[in-house]
Amino acid sequence: MQHFLRWLSWLSFALVALLAAIAMMENRAAIELQFLGYRTAAIAVFWWLLASFGIGLLVGWLAGATGSWRARRGARRAERALEDERRQVEQQATV
Repeated sequence: MQHFLRWLSWLSFALVALLAAIAMMENRAAIELQFLGYRTAAIAVFWWLLASFGIGLLVGWLAGATGSWRARRGARRAERALEDERRQVEQQATV
């Protein structure tokens, strides 16, 4: 079941990436972005969409990696605490 879910998630990612690529290719008009008084050079919408898609992927990956890292760290702490408790129980049993 887990293999199927992994396959399904990759398939959905590929579908979203394909649809995003098609949408980006249709938008070739050059635009200039303005934010807080700063203006960018006039670049095709395709490149802005591609950059935002890439940044979104990176931020999503970092957010997922951070959560996974915290969970693994908590599991390691729990394993160490359990091992310490086992050692204490073994020491008390031998005394």
